[in-house]
Amino acid sequence: MTETFLSLLEKRVQVSSSLICIGLEPHIRDLPNPSAGSALDFCLHLVRQTAPYTAAFILNPAYFEIFGVEYWAVLKQVVDAIHSESAQLGSTIPIILDARLSDIGSAAEAYAKSAFDNLDVHCITINPYLGEDSIEPFIRNPR
Repeated sequence: MTETFLSLLEKRVQVSSSLICIGLEPHIRDLPNPSAGSALDFCLHLVRQTAPYTAAFILNPAYFEIFGVEYWAVLKQVVDAIHSESAQLGSTIPIILDARLSDIGSAAEAYAKSAFDNLDVHCITINPYLGEDSIEPFIRNPR
């Protein structure tokens, strides 16, 4: 069985002796130029510099979506870089996708599959406003 998000986070807090959660939000005003490549460089630099000291990383897709169709590839590369840093450190750094999703039935199922299986994050923020079937696919995932 896959470890739960909370157990991953508890282990990481112990290993890193930290409660710091680093937000990877490449605001255009903080980038040398408004491009997906610049956002990627910005995030990769932060990941490399802070990974040993962080309990978790949180990524808000809105800051990546602003770059159009390239956003998914950039977001995935950032997630992969966090996984790589985790492997080098010998301790999984939990990744939270701060998407605040809310949808029903098959759409919620698709969002959950995309986040957990394709993007490979450990946790995702959701909005339960639409009821149980809008959160069930996310809860069912053992992460």
